Amino acid sequence: MTDKFTMACEALYDDKKNHRFSWTRIWNKNKPTACVITINPSSDSIYELDLTSMLIMNNVYRLGNFGGVCVVNLFSKISSRLKKDDFEDDETILKKNIAQILNSASKSNCIILAWGKSGETNKYIAEREKQVLSAIQPYTDKMFVISNKYGESGLHPLSPSIRKEWNLIPYFNERQK
Repeated sequence: MTDKFTMACEALYDDKKNHRFSWTRIWNKNKPTACVITINPSSDSIYELDLTSMLIMNNVYRLGNFGGVCVVNLFSKISSRLKKDDFEDDETILKKNIAQILNSASKSNCIILAWGKSGETNKYIAEREKQVLSAIQPYTDKMFVISNKYGESGLHPLSPSIRKEWNLIPYFNERQK
């Protein structure tokens, strides 16, 4: 027996390839797409998957409801480790990034907030979270956070307790806590 399929891959960058605005993988165009929002891209490759991207793709696939994923980020700067300067996007880059987040959110059936709890300890991330949440506020009804089997929620894909299984909790319910 042979299984075969073709996966469509797409990434949107700035002219210098210093910023990635979105990264998309579609394995079944007949199913809805999930939009996953993380902190920042760590790779400029459309072909290679870093650990976070691999975990996102695997877990969105395992949820069974989706035929693809579009990953967008709070910060578009490509960096394996964000530094203070990386948090200070110029207005043009910030507007392009927010516009792409909105575009992906509007086209997706589900928006998964997967930036974890970094905003609790980093003021730049906390500020960007507010900006992004304000921009995507019209889509609150389709926003979710990741939870593990123990009920801990608002987790990042690299969190060990959710690497192999995501449970999605409506964002509105999470805000009520």
